[in-house]
Amino acid sequence: MPLAVLCGPPCSGKTSLAKKIADELSKMTTCPDGIEVVSDADIYDGSSFSRDAIYTNQNVEKQMRGRLKDQVTKSLTSSKLIILDAQNYIKGDPIYIIQFSYNSVAFGNVDSYENLTRRTFINPQRYELFCVVKAAKTCQCVIFINCSKERSVMLNSTSQLYSEETISALHDRFEPPQSAARWDSPLIEITPESIESFDFQQLNEFLSNSRALPPNLSTQNPPRQRAEMLYDLDKLTQRLVSEIFDKVSAAEIGQTVLITTDAQKESEKLKVHKKLTMPELQRIRRHFLNFYKSHSFKDPQQIPTVFLQFVNNAMI
Repeated sequence: MPLAVLCGPPCSGKTSLAKKIADELSKMTTCPDGIEVVSDADIYDGSSFSRDAIYTNQNVEKQMRGRLKDQVTKSLTSSKLIILDAQNYIKGDPIYIIQFSYNSVAFGNVDSYENLTRRTFINPQRYELFCVVKAAKTCQCVIFINCSKERSVMLNSTSQLYSEETISALHDRFEPPQSAARWDSPLIEITPESIESFDFQQLNEFLSNSRALPPNLSTQNPPRQRAEMLYDLDKLTQRLVSEIFDKVSAAEIGQTVLITTDAQKESEKLKVHKKLTMPELQRIRRHFLNFYKSHSFKDPQQIPTVFLQFVNNAMI
């Protein structure tokens, strides 16, 4: 089952909405393992720090966010609906993707670079949750409670959970979700006044009909290869490297040579764009072997063709 991510400033009604969502969705959908609400209040109240102390200490705040993410990661399964009741606001420790005029990409502080042509800001906290959802092969929905600073201060006056300085600082740090960002989509935006009229049916449709997010390749275990297959691959690529080196060395630039790809003496064409040394071919072979270990080939007969493509790309 998916993850419903609530986000918004403090004292905006997230906890009340999370309880309503859990009650209403329990009537609309069937979850084999039920519905669980993961709340930042449980994490914070279980610590020895007050909320003001947490949000004025960067290290403590980071630890609390880590515990919250760990709880979501542990609880999120394909058979349980998780409702995350937290601010999910973080604007600190941003990741900037910076592209310069010469089309190179670097990471760092935007203000310290010149010739900047494009920049992209990623909200680390919601993006990390998005990656957790992808790794779990499920989906998510973001619910944003758009609450003004004045209303947060008014609601906080009864609970006294935060000082006015902390409320103001958290509002300034809050990074509103954007529906165009894949880690904030699909996005439902409401106000504290509209919580009572929240469309639970719409949320249920989002969570029920959304397709599971495809996991990143980096989060997947590479396919297991038979030991003899890796041995055969090593022999095959060594043979191809020797034949390519001999024929490319004897050919002229621009000529096409034929490389034998299998025992049936079938050949593939390889155009000589430049001469390759044996160390260069061995380096290409190592790159190909690493590529093969993280990818599976349905047809082993494709291996020589793909290897020749590696070589051809290296010569261009």
